[in-house]
Amino acid sequence: MQHIVRSKHLVLFSLLCSVALMAGFSLSSKSFLLDIPSQSDVRINGYPVNKNGESYGPDIKDSEISPDLILVQSGSVLGYVKSSDLNDGVDSLAEAISSTPTSKTIPIYLEDGTTVIGEFT
Repeated sequence: MQHIVRSKHLVLFSLLCSVALMAGFSLSSKSFLLDIPSQSDVRINGYPVNKNGESYGPDIKDSEISPDLILVQSGSVLGYVKSSDLNDGVDSLAEAISSTPTSKTIPIYLEDGTTVIGEFT
C-alpha cells in the first residue's frame, strides 16, 4: 500500500514539474517574459515606452530614431541594453559592438530598464 501511495506522489511530482517547465518556469534558474515589439509594430505605432519614459525595441537599421533600450542577445540571454551605454561616440549598434572593448560589460535589462537579467560584452 505504501509503495502505491509513494508511486502516486512521484507521478504527481513529475507531472507538476513537466507542466512548470512547459509553462516557461525553471527549477534551476530564473525565467522572464520579455516584451518585444515587432519591427512592423514599431514602424506603425512607434516604440513602446516603459513606466520610466524609456522607449524600447529592436534597432531598425533604416529608421531615423533608435529606442532608449535596444534589443540584444548575449548567449542565451535576450533583453535590452541602454543605448547610452552603447553610444560612446558612435552612431549605430553595429559600430558600437565593433568598437566596444571586450573588457567592457554592459547590463542587460528587461523592458523596464531596471531589472538586470544578464551581461552584454
